[in-house]
Amino acid sequence: MTRANGGAGAGSWLWNIPNDPTTAYRVRIESVDNPVGGLGGVNMETKAVSLQTFAVRGTVTVSVPDGPQNPHWLTGTTENINWSNTGTIGDVSITLKYELDTDTAGLPYERSLVISSDNNGVKPFPWGILNTLSTEHAIVEITAVGDLNVTDQSDAEFKVKPVLDFTYPNAPSDELVVGTLYNLTWATPLGTVSTIKMNVSTDGTTWSGATTIFTSNSGTVTWDVYMDGTYVYYVYGDNVAPVDTTRFRRGVPNSDGTITWGAEVDTGLKATGYESLLSSDSNGKIWLLYRNAVSSNRPTVARNA
Repeated sequence: MTRANGGAGAGSWLWNIPNDPTTAYRVRIESVDNPVGGLGGVNMETKAVSLQTFAVRGTVTVSVPDGPQNPHWLTGTTENINWSNTGTIGDVSITLKYELDTDTAGLPYERSLVISSDNNGVKPFPWGILNTLSTEHAIVEITAVGDLNVTDQSDAEFKVKPVLDFTYPNAPSDELVVGTLYNLTWATPLGTVSTIKMNVSTDGTTWSGATTIFTSNSGTVTWDVYMDGTYVYYVYGDNVAPVDTTRFRRGVPNSDGTITWGAEVDTGLKATGYESLLSSDSNGKIWLLYRNAVSSNRPTVARNA
């Protein structure tokens, strides 16, 4: 260590902390005239030593994610978590702290997920986001494995958005015929999707206003949409225990791709399993085929008045 100028009074010296972190540091000062190990022997040594050991630590700073990501991170994808550090901090653990919309308000980050207990030198760290994870409120915490006091969190929240995959119709070869029944289907969402909305476009560019169809996490054969050339109809079950109430609605397609919807009607028909299909006859009457929940689940048809 470099010699420090001293005098008769108290003294100080500006020490540039070396990159040698440890919790067992001690400092010794000694007289230049009577140094430790000098010719006068131990009896002539003039010195002072720290009474207790102290720590020299590095630091870690989360750099990604450190606030909203653009674009948002998505359920089921892989994203890189990164950080910077001063000094040697060794391997780190990475933890996600987050909350769901259903969690109690005022208690942020009720949930945690260990992304990695030890990164084993991998930096940046690739995080394979679980297919079941989505959240509007999350931060990442990074901590040195060898010193839990060396830690940092994202300064602002980021989001993990769920993913929807519409499966049919979804290709130029999917040609639908007027007056024919088709099931519009999508895969089970990745992440949590509590409400599904339907939009319609006649030109692929201009979309109708979103219409909430039903609440579900699966979208195959759970409801039906039908067009007769004049109107568009949909039917769905609202899952009201102990059986499902079947609801029906009619709208008029507009040239700009929007739909002018009429009032939604509770048909009073109790169907199980959302299994309902719509059709029409030559007189313009709408027929509903459903599984009757109050008649041993027997297939049943009903017609509007």
